[in-house]
Amino acid sequence: MKNKSLKKLISICLVLAMVLGMSVTTALADDVNLTLGPTVIQDPNSPTGYTVHFVYYNPTATSVTFAADILLRNWADPSDTTVYQPSEYRPGLMRGGGAYTAPMTKYGGGYWVIDVPLAAGANQYWFYVDGNTNLWVTDPENAPIYAPDGLTGNSRRAFNKVNVPYDAEKQNSALLEARALYENPRPDTQKGTWSYVAIPTQIGGRTRYLGVYLPPGYDPNRAEPYKTIYMQHGGQQDASDWMNIGSVPVIMDNLIADGLTEPAVVVTTDSTYLGNANTGYPNLRNIIIPFVESQYNVSKNRMDRAFAGLSMGGMITSNIINYDPTMFGYYGPWSGGMSIRANTPNLKKCYILIGGGKWDFGLPNANSVAALKGYANYDNVVVPGAHDFNTWCELFTMFAKDYLWKPTAFVNSAPESIVTTQAVRLEAGQSFDINTSFFGPTSSNTAQLHYAFDGEKFEYVNFAPADGVSVVTSENGNGYANFVLMMPSYNAQNLGTLTLKAKDDATLTNEWKSVDLSAECVLKDTSGNKSIVPLNSSVSFTTIGMKGDTNGDREVSLLDLSDMIDWFGKTSADSQWNSLYIFFDYNDNGQIDIADIALVAQLL
Repeated sequence: MKNKSLKKLISICLVLAMVLGMSVTTALADDVNLTLGPTVIQDPNSPTGYTVHFVYYNPTATSVTFAADILLRNWADPSDTTVYQPSEYRPGLMRGGGAYTAPMTKYGGGYWVIDVPLAAGANQYWFYVDGNTNLWVTDPENAPIYAPDGLTGNSRRAFNKVNVPYDAEKQNSALLEARALYENPRPDTQKGTWSYVAIPTQIGGRTRYLGVYLPPGYDPNRAEPYKTIYMQHGGQQDASDWMNIGSVPVIMDNLIADGLTEPAVVVTTDSTYLGNANTGYPNLRNIIIPFVESQYNVSKNRMDRAFAGLSMGGMITSNIINYDPTMFGYYGPWSGGMSIRANTPNLKKCYILIGGGKWDFGLPNANSVAALKGYANYDNVVVPGAHDFNTWCELFTMFAKDYLWKPTAFVNSAPESIVTTQAVRLEAGQSFDINTSFFGPTSSNTAQLHYAFDGEKFEYVNFAPADGVSVVTSENGNGYANFVLMMPSYNAQNLGTLTLKAKDDATLTNEWKSVDLSAECVLKDTSGNKSIVPLNSSVSFTTIGMKGDTNGDREVSLLDLSDMIDWFGKTSADSQWNSLYIFFDYNDNGQIDIADIALVAQLL
């Protein structure tokens, strides 16, 4: 009896223990919101007015660490070098102190929880599981949409995003108010669309993808083609990041809704398929841009194209500028140091927004940037942030809102002296004009111009100054023409027109020719300061030899007809068009067709 009673008592105790154990777990679960992912809570006890409640489910983990680039620095007081915790927020502090890490609390059933006060805008975060800081774990309930060919595992840095509203009383910051305005989705605005699009040409034996954002109401038949913005990621990132934590679709939607930027197609690329930097990223130039411009209703004018990147992407942007600034009209090299060469040919033909975060190890050196003055159209901005998307989201917003397609926004710019001509093809005896003007936000009251051209084939005819411009002195000879100009009003943009003539007895062949301009001008910048600035420019055109003489031997023969037959069907889309085939498109329809072949046949 005693044993039976004892067994019964033990059984009752075990049952009670199980019940009590279950009730404790249930009570904890009932007291804590275990909704997976981030929950933004308006909280009067939070220093920012908002607390974000993060819940991550991993029943096999022994520890989980919450990590986020949310430590704070004092933007209002540069002398203060303290790094503040999120709980220490006060107005004047901004994200930029680096990564905050804290252990998450485990609740029954494998739920991991932490509460963190956060300020306005897009906040990035990730997890470390079981102390492995090499693997940035994605929040599966709030995961970015990754590119199909993107990085995986330890190679990728996972950036999850949570958007926090602005509390005017507690945050009290115009900068944070702006971040909430542009980085946070608005329920009442039209939305663009974005997706990953396969590049039809395989690169490296595999299919690669572009991220493509189309603005709200994108019209493939719109009369005016859209502009394009190409965005480049940083290290341990891929084409995914600008579209997710980078907030490009949200920022564009909001800016377009407010009429603060033009609707544009935004393309994100992957550094691993652009091609060799030393040859100017040929896959970008020869595969990606032509694909985008054939697939979408976008402009093929380089001044309607922009390219920007962060960190490693900023260095790629600088490499493109140094190789050929005329590939794009606008550039944004951010957080990648300063590596733009002042002596780069055609540097003044583009506009460059240099930038980085106040506490960013990739912040371009101010002295190196200043060395570009007089050689480049640029501006340099420093924003509150470190080497993180706190910096890069803000830079993209500024780029799209305040700089893109606005040459006069580049307040430190040096105006380009440009020459243009209507001459496309010239034959012996023909005259043609070279128009010279300033293109930029500053002006000059004196200028010295020196034109150089092929004196064996061309001769000087005349120089006609523009309205308000006077010629002080002039000189011309074989292959050159020099002028000193005066513009008393300081507002001359057009300088004058130089007229040249292809000599009557010139032996012209099918080739490219140019007129080069070098100049010195006394410029007054937007602050009223004067400086002497060297300016250089050139304009190219083609000369035509004997019609039908494809090989330049000064006669039309069966060899020329054979060349034309070989070239039949070539169009302006062909890579050799400008250097070869264009010379024999006699009817100017952009292709070598039967009419061109017939002309050669008639001349035999």
